[in-house]
Amino acid sequence: MWHYYLNLYQLDRIRLGLVVLAVISQSLLLIPFAGLIRSMFDIVIPNFNISQLLINTCLLLGLYLIQQLLAFWSEYTITEITLTVSQKLHYLLCSSWE
Repeated sequence: MWHYYLNLYQLDRIRLGLVVLAVISQSLLLIPFAGLIRSMFDIVIPNFNISQLLINTCLLLGLYLIQQLLAFWSEYTITEITLTVSQKLHYLLCSSWE
C-alpha cells in the first residue's frame, strides 16, 4: 500500500531532492553567519572598525536574505507537490467508488 502511495510522488522526485538540498543549504548557511557574528564581537567592535562593521552587517543581511528565500521556495514547492498528490489521490479514490 505504501509503495502505491509513494508512486504518486514519481513525477516530483527531482523537485523533492532539490527541496532537501535547499533545506540542507539553509542549515549550512548558519556556519558563516556564526563566524561573522563572532568576528564582529571579538575583533570589529573592540577595534571600533566601522567600515568592517558595515561590511559584516551587509554580509549578514545577505546571508539572512538567501536563507529566507530558500525557506520560502522550499515551503512553496512542498505545498505545490502536496497539493498535486492530494488531487491525484482524490481523483483515484473518487473514481474507485464509481
